[in-house]
Amino acid sequence: MNAGQDLIGKDLCDHYAFRQGKVDWQIWITTGDAPLPRKLVITNRSDEARPQSVSYMAWNLKPTFTDAIFKFTPPRGAQAIGIRPLNTK
Repeated sequence: MNAGQDLIGKDLCDHYAFRQGKVDWQIWITTGDAPLPRKLVITNRSDEARPQSVSYMAWNLKPTFTDAIFKFTPPRGAQAIGIRPLNTK
C-alpha cells in the first residue's frame, strides 16, 4: 500500500508498506529525478516480539576514485591456484 510521504533526512520520500506471509516490509523511495531507496524496514510477524531490521541508505551519485582502486595486489607469499577444466560426459 502507499503509506504517503515522509522525510528521510532532507529528502522527500514515497513510503510503501507490504505484507508477505509472516513478513512485513516498508520502503521509502526518494521522489523526483533520482528515485533511490532511502530506508527499509523488515518486520518478522512470526515472532511475538515483532523484531525489526532497519536500514538507512545514503547514495553518492558522483563518486570520485581512480582506476587504481580496482587493481589487485596479492599479499607477499601468495601463490596462483591452477584451475583445470571441468570433466564433462
